[in-house]
Amino acid sequence: MHMDHDCEYLFQRIDANPILYPRQKDMLKHTCTEGHITRSEYVRRTGVSDSTAGRDLSELVLAGWLERIAPGQFVMGDQGIDHESLHRLFHP
Repeated sequence: MHMDHDCEYLFQRIDANPILYPRQKDMLKHTCTEGHITRSEYVRRTGVSDSTAGRDLSELVLAGWLERIAPGQFVMGDQGIDHESLHRLFHP
């Protein structure tokens, strides 16, 4: 498993969030590291029901942590973007 600087930064933000369930934190870290997650993978990795996975993932999308790219497929959303690095990219 390779973790880049952006994931290290994001992991700190995820760990500091008092609202997320531990399973959501684990799956956000997995998504950052792997680049994507599917609903079925969320069910398999967390052991929750399909409906619970759907609620968890919908909450993460609404909060901006994830972005739905297709039915049942997700990538990191705006909360997962290192805005300081993005700003430096466009404003050196």
